Order: sequence, then C-alpha cells, then structure tokens
Amino acid sequence: MKSPAFSSQGLIPINYSCAGDNVSPPLSWHGVAPAGTQSWAIVMRDLDVKPTPWIHWSVTGITLQTRTTGSGQPPKGSTAHQASNGTSGFVGACPPPGKTHHYEFTVFALSKPVNLSSSIKAPDALQAIKDASVASVSLTGRFAR
Repeated sequence: MKSPAFSSQGLIPINYSCAGDNVSPPLSWHGVAPAGTQSWAIVMRDLDVKPTPWIHWSVTGITLQTRTTGSGQPPKGSTAHQASNGTSGFVGACPPPGKTHHYEFTVFALSKPVNLSSSIKAPDALQAIKDASVASVSLTGRFAR
C-alpha cells in the first residue's frame, strides 16, 4: 500500500488534517488479491489514542477491481461510515498540539460483501470489517500540529 502524498512512517501533509483541508489522502494498493476476496475496505486509525485506537475513516463496498482512492474521495459506489467522533466520512489527523501521532491506513481484503449503513458506529464497522477480512496491508504516517 502506498500514497503519493507521504511515505511509510513519513509526515502526512497538513491538507489531510484538521489544520488543513481535512480530506483523505490518495491511496493505492497492488498485487494479487488473496483467494476468496470479494471486496475491499479501508480503515484509518490513530494508533496513539488509548485504550482503543481512534477511527478516523472506514469505507466498505469497494469493488474488487478498485485499487486506488483519490484525494478527498472514497471509491465510487463505496460507503463511508461514522468516525469515532460520530461524524460520517473522513476525519483528518488531529492530535493534541505539540504531540506527534501515528496514523495507520489499512486496506482489508474481504471474503464476503460487507454492506453497512453510513450511520453505523465506528467500532461496529471495524468489527464487521475484521470479521470478513482474509488479509490486510497498511501504511502508517505521522502528523503533529
């Protein structure tokens, strides 16, 4: 998995944060889908929020043919769900001032369709994605303000 916006463990540009345009970065993934994969899902989590990582974005219903997302756009036909703060769609990186947080973008290969409402709560969406996952790949970036 990669992004033209930042490298693995690199700094996430400000426009993908609450201090900027608050839009999702472009992402891409490649390679052969694991056997049985029917669709993809994407989850962005802040790994430094405890006890449970904070979910900034979860998207399901991504077709098997799709291998990219554009900046600020979930893939066509997909559904974005609630973030941990209860808002629907993408919520950019937004750590407390002066602290660097690690943000993990994960693409999950799903063995069955996961058709969730946009109003499903973040932990429930993540659990449904994990329950259907046969493999995943991640990209982690850092952000501070």
